[in-house]
Amino acid sequence: MKDIQIGIEKAERILDDFKEYPENFENDRIGLKTMEVYYKYYFYERKNEMSYKVGANSPAGRDDDLFNLLSTNNVSLQEHERINQAIPNIPFRQSFQTASKAFRVIDSLTQGVIVPYGDEGKKIINDLCGAYDLEKQYDLIKKAQRYSVNLLPYQFKELARIKAIREVQEGSGIFYLDSQYYSDQFGWSDDAVNGMETIIL
Repeated sequence: MKDIQIGIEKAERILDDFKEYPENFENDRIGLKTMEVYYKYYFYERKNEMSYKVGANSPAGRDDDLFNLLSTNNVSLQEHERINQAIPNIPFRQSFQTASKAFRVIDSLTQGVIVPYGDEGKKIINDLCGAYDLEKQYDLIKKAQRYSVNLLPYQFKELARIKAIREVQEGSGIFYLDSQYYSDQFGWSDDAVNGMETIIL
């Protein structure tokens, strides 16, 4: 992986520098000064990636980067000034919502689905199906994160087509996998692997 390769190169550079000039690192190979220099080297190498570029097909609708959207946001300000012949008189000029929509930890969009892993996974699904109190739903959703898998769009679509995925409550946007399509041994499947199980609400 590129991240690991760059990390190795910078660590080797630090160790070489330390051999020649240990006083520049406060004579501590793993001290704070050494760590500071390591990350300067590491982030300088990756400065173009760290801005997280977005393009015209992103929610930003233009070539920009998340660093700009969350800091000076000068592209948006220039566009506003061009259209309205004035700089907006607002204290916060960042595009938080646009940046949030454009950011993806993993480039492919996935959909989280709660799975009936063990007794606790089944209990969380049962409780969510019957939870109408928002505070209770919030607590259950936090617990459900440990019992969720991320499906790619085509996987989600296929499981929805065969009715292996259901919403905990209509319109909630929170989905769970029918226990027939889940095995504690090997995870989810697009073929039924268990018999039908009754969920009591």
